[in-house]
Amino acid sequence: MNNKTPSVSPVPFRRKVLSVVISSAILGIQASHAQVLEEVIVTSTKQLQNIQDIPQAITAFTTEDIERRGFVDIDDYAKAIPSLSFSRREPGGTSVVFRGVAASGIQFNTNPSSSVYLDEQPVTSAGVNPNPRMIDIERLEALSGPQGTLFGDASQSGALRIITNKPNTGQFEAWVEVGGAYVEHSDDYDTDISAMVNIPISENVALRLVGFSSEEAGYVDNVLGSSQPDAYLQNRIDGGFDVGTPFDNAKQVDKDVNSGSAYGGRANLRIEPNDDWIIDLTAIFQNTESDGFSDTDFNAGSLEQIRFNEETSEDEWYQLGINLEGDLGFAETVVSLSYFDRDWRYDADATDYLFAFDQIYDPTYVSYYGYTTSIYDFNGTPRANAFNAEKDERWSFEARLAFEDQDEGRWNAIVGTFYNKTEKETSFGSLVDGYGDTPAAYYLNYTTYTPSLNNLPAGSWYGTTNDTWFFGEYDQTIEDLGVFGEGNYDVTEKFTVTLGGRWYKNEREFSILQGSLQQAGTPSFDTDYISNIGDTESDETGFVPKVSVKYQVDDDKLVYGTYSEGFRSGGGNAVRPSSVIDNGYDSDYLINYELGAKTTWLNNALRFNVIVYHMIWEDIQIQVEDPQVDVFSTGIVNFPEAEIDGIEFDIAWAAAERLELSMNYAYVDAAISEDATIFEDTGTALEVSEGTQLPITPDHKGAFSAEYFFAQPILGGDVYARLDYAYVGKSVNSLSGFGATSFISEPTEQESYETIDLKLGYDNDDWSASLYVKNLTDEEVTLYASDRWVKQRRSVNKPMSVGFSIRRNFD
Repeated sequence: MNNKTPSVSPVPFRRKVLSVVISSAILGIQASHAQVLEEVIVTSTKQLQNIQDIPQAITAFTTEDIERRGFVDIDDYAKAIPSLSFSRREPGGTSVVFRGVAASGIQFNTNPSSSVYLDEQPVTSAGVNPNPRMIDIERLEALSGPQGTLFGDASQSGALRIITNKPNTGQFEAWVEVGGAYVEHSDDYDTDISAMVNIPISENVALRLVGFSSEEAGYVDNVLGSSQPDAYLQNRIDGGFDVGTPFDNAKQVDKDVNSGSAYGGRANLRIEPNDDWIIDLTAIFQNTESDGFSDTDFNAGSLEQIRFNEETSEDEWYQLGINLEGDLGFAETVVSLSYFDRDWRYDADATDYLFAFDQIYDPTYVSYYGYTTSIYDFNGTPRANAFNAEKDERWSFEARLAFEDQDEGRWNAIVGTFYNKTEKETSFGSLVDGYGDTPAAYYLNYTTYTPSLNNLPAGSWYGTTNDTWFFGEYDQTIEDLGVFGEGNYDVTEKFTVTLGGRWYKNEREFSILQGSLQQAGTPSFDTDYISNIGDTESDETGFVPKVSVKYQVDDDKLVYGTYSEGFRSGGGNAVRPSSVIDNGYDSDYLINYELGAKTTWLNNALRFNVIVYHMIWEDIQIQVEDPQVDVFSTGIVNFPEAEIDGIEFDIAWAAAERLELSMNYAYVDAAISEDATIFEDTGTALEVSEGTQLPITPDHKGAFSAEYFFAQPILGGDVYARLDYAYVGKSVNSLSGFGATSFISEPTEQESYETIDLKLGYDNDDWSASLYVKNLTDEEVTLYASDRWVKQRRSVNKPMSVGFSIRRNFD
């Protein structure tokens, strides 16, 4: 028996392991027939290791898993990862959270608590993470709990890694797949086509090309409605101007308004100069467009919304990367350089949103010519829309060395450095039809009565050139530098100690270029109505440690205990001079105490893993509305503390020669751990009580799957049937009394739900085909209940869809 610490795999062995993983994804049917579980190799420790040898909570899916389960994007795989929860608002507006580490469901210009990696690069963006299509993906890895040592900032609560398939220099292979689906409650159909070709150019060079295009059916209808406020909206506001003559949305009424499309591709060139070195050059592109939002209104019917303007979104990004792996003799090295460029924009109906501004900000009234008005007087309910556009560019570099004890094999270690620079440009605003003829425009423009609002001579009029009521633009520059290391030492044959740490330095600049009522270029306004124009900077260094001990009971079982920390960098706020929000806020820290066991039984036919943890979240960063100014403004403050307790387990069982069952489950109790008050001396204090539940994380979550291969081949191929069941427990959409919205209400409970997917498939060497049903019971699920637009909206899932796919393989 040999229980030495798993060593860093040398490059030739690494190549063999990856070949096995890729081959099993394509030809893994035979392995599935044996009454034994397939070994899963992951790189979550930045080394190739069996997932069962790693003392850490990891959920992983191979190429075969991804394709058999029908994963397309995060809506599919989030249900299968017990520790992960997510909220979704506008298309592209997705927040990913591990183990309940969330203070808000809506995020504007905040810092994420978990990271999303595409290959070797973090592509995380708080509240608006990109959503790569799961086409020709080698592995999906979900790392639960703080990953601060190896993955740094933004991996405070966990990391999600999407790893693409790389070229195979030893074999030509290709496939083309087409598919379609009927979608309940829709007049449209889903259609998609994708293809891959792997071309060995020479013995040491190969090219892999991937492409896809899809059309997605809409299922939400925009129905006839009136601008007259309903009972729900009236209960949230009080006072304000006359709502004017109601109008309807007859011109915008339409069916299936949230139809969409996606297309993209990937090119990867692999060069193997010799047996010791691998060079990968990668380019990835994706464009996703939507003709509307998958949101319904609480005051409308099932799968219905009421919108007075068209809503659209587009998310386009590309990534370029070079990755070098090699054997230096004394160590293995990996050096990666990546560039990521993203443009994301949405246009949303804001009629209800600006109507509420009209109603709740009446303290800003002034009187002129005997007429009472303010910057929010739109001469009745405004027909309005809002837009948000972001440009994100980032460079990421990492270099690391992996060492191992060449004599006795008792230790191994990894050390490295990481640098990331992100530059983000954001513009946003609100437009009102006919704004130039409203009292609000007169109030702001006619300087005889508003001499404090600009620097023009009294009595001047500079007018408006368009319908823009508000326009904002700001830039962010974020630089992260880290030096990290982690080592394992076998104290005895069965007892291993792991020590790790990361030193980090973060610099952030936040520059407001424009933040004014009306369009860019108008005279500067009084500070009650405009943010400070200028720069806010922050500079911070720190260190996070990790200590873990592992006891190898035998070759198939281990138990472990871990202490680890994760962090989220601090930054600066661009605040008005009268604000009580500080110019800067500190990093927050997550302290994790974890105990776990990873076990395999019955000659690798049964796997059972269990983890319990207690986490303390200190100095929580939370975004709040500024209570001291008469216009909507937000900032980030530090909040005292929360505690999170949980348990996770997963079971996989090769129950018979052709039957495999699996199950996972997570319980999370995430709550504020002490009474606290923010802005205590301002007269507008925000209070939260001990025991207040943290948002968007279900208390219970679990999944079950069963896959059965029929005994008799058909036309030389195998037929299988699959069932996937998911349960997501209840949660709340916000932290009580807090939010990055001007219209804070009590938290809305998001109800628990269950989904069932069925699949019947066929595979042989040349063809594969499947028939499937997703969301068999046609469950209408609230993925997020958003207060962002005042009249509460529910982001909902896709109804039942019945579809097929056919793939032709070539070699």
